[in-house]
Parts: sequence; structure tokens; C-alpha cells
Amino acid sequence: MLSRNAVAAHGLGRAAEAIGMLEELVERREGVLGPAHPFVVENREWLTRWRAEAAT
Repeated sequence: MLSRNAVAAHGLGRAAEAIGMLEELVERREGVLGPAHPFVVENREWLTRWRAEAAT
């Protein structure tokens, strides 16, 4: 599961790896489920938060 791996990497402090996996997940889910699906929206929120954390 890509989402579980991304969350695990994030929890281990491997931000770049986690962000990369989450970007891939968002792209895949958006293509299948559409941009307004709750999973896609939630994953985009995580991505925004993780990018902000990585930038600090």
C-alpha cells in the first residue's frame, strides 16, 4: 500500500521519500477517482502539510 508506506516514511523522518510516494499516490488516485474524491482531497492536504514541514 503506497499510502501506508508514505505514512511510515514520514513517521521515520524520511520526508523526501514520503512526499514522493504521496505525490505518486495523489496522481494515481486522482486519475481513477477524480479530483473531488475524499481520499484525493485528504491526500492533497497531507501533501501540503508534509511539504510545509519539509521546508522548515
